[in-house]
Amino acid sequence: MKTDNDLVVRPAHLMLALNLSDRALHRHIAIGGIPGPDGRGHGAGKLWRLSTIQAWNPRIGALVAELINHPDFGPRPQRYANTPLLEAA
Repeated sequence: MKTDNDLVVRPAHLMLALNLSDRALHRHIAIGGIPGPDGRGHGAGKLWRLSTIQAWNPRIGALVAELINHPDFGPRPQRYANTPLLEAA
């Protein structure tokens, strides 16, 4: 059974939690202010494990967890880390 730490974090989650644009998010990743993604999804989309974000910044990790689990945010059906690229990371 998957735990909450196995949830997949998408760039949109981080952009909302950090109040950043897509471009600003990529800039922070490039300079090391935000950890690099754990893997890539379909279409080369960046994906993180929730545990990675929580280890980097527990406060942001808690905000992202709330976003993922919020019913209005509408998590996608494949929200757990069962993507082969994440399993290998």
